Amino acid sequence: MTNVSSPPAPEAQRTALTIILAVSGAHLLNDLLQFLLPALYPMLKETYGLSYLQIGLLTLGQQITACLLQPLFGLSGDLKPKPYWLAISMMIVALGVAALAAASGFWMLFIAAVIVGTGSALFPEASRVARMASGGRLGFAQSLFQVGGNAGTALGPPAAAFILLPLGQSSVFYFLAVAALGVVLLSYVGRWYAEHQRQAASRPKAAIAKPALSRQRLMVAFVVIGALLLSKFIYIEGLKSYYAFFLIEKFQLSAQEAQFYLFAFLGAVAAGTFFGGPIGDRYGRLA
Repeated sequence: MTNVSSPPAPEAQRTALTIILAVSGAHLLNDLLQFLLPALYPMLKETYGLSYLQIGLLTLGQQITACLLQPLFGLSGDLKPKPYWLAISMMIVALGVAALAAASGFWMLFIAAVIVGTGSALFPEASRVARMASGGRLGFAQSLFQVGGNAGTALGPPAAAFILLPLGQSSVFYFLAVAALGVVLLSYVGRWYAEHQRQAASRPKAAIAKPALSRQRLMVAFVVIGALLLSKFIYIEGLKSYYAFFLIEKFQLSAQEAQFYLFAFLGAVAAGTFFGGPIGDRYGRLA
């Protein structure tokens, strides 16, 4: 008689969806905080007389720190899962936000950018949690997780237009409440993650299916994917950093008005991410 595995219980399904929504919400809060520095660029340029090179160096400091540390933290998480790294990542971002609010010159801004980037480097552990809670719907779970981050970034320009630019650099302190909410969410996710790991350790280990592709073809695939992601983030980060300046100088918009155009671009990115995952689940990744 053939054994047919029963579908997950409704309670388990609800719990998994709650976890995916929690990490997606935390991703929104994290990326909103990450965008505070670029949102302040028009004000910082005027206040501290920053050059476009210095603006680029601030973006580089934030992004390169995350890029260099992410693989190290990811490898460490592969070797030994660390459920509470997520809450710690938000605490580090909060420290960077406080440093950004108190900064009084380029180098203090740069240090704040590096601290925020360090917190961001720990956050991708949340992607692992979304995969665990996906129940096999990997595209849906990943797109919901990613759309949280894209939505958080998209909310950055309105936050700049309504809060940061009118109230000044010190208003960044208000966003520590956002970081506190993120710590609460990620502590909840961390407890679920730890319990999931305990349950997994008590079950027999499933055989790991080896990829059908050769090692060489896998390496080529990863290089191609890496190149595509690199090109994507080069132009996205370029637009995030300099699009507002272009609109201000080319079309004489105010800094607040320019933020709404940036919001439209980033909101479109979030919408594309949201629909991309379910489409990939239904029609295949090449659709």
